Amino acid sequence: MYFVTVIKETVLLLSAAYMLLLFVRVIMDYLPIDEDGMLYTFVMMTTDSLVVPVKNLLDKTAAASLPFDISVIVTYFAVDIVYNILAVFFA
Repeated sequence: MYFVTVIKETVLLLSAAYMLLLFVRVIMDYLPIDEDGMLYTFVMMTTDSLVVPVKNLLDKTAAASLPFDISVIVTYFAVDIVYNILAVFFA
């Protein structure tokens, strides 16, 4: 039973950390940050694994006509939904 608890807590912690990185990515879009910097590169490389597929999927829908990119927001809410489902399921 201890092993399941460790796995659950690890998955929930990683999900929360990923949501935090997505939030940081949104904030960094509005700040004058060096795009060659270590923090910027880390955040972009870490979050692109889910944001790029979501962006490609949204480009095929009506969301492509929006004047701004909502892929990060959609990804954030998708990860949040998965986080909440896991939190309830493993409670």
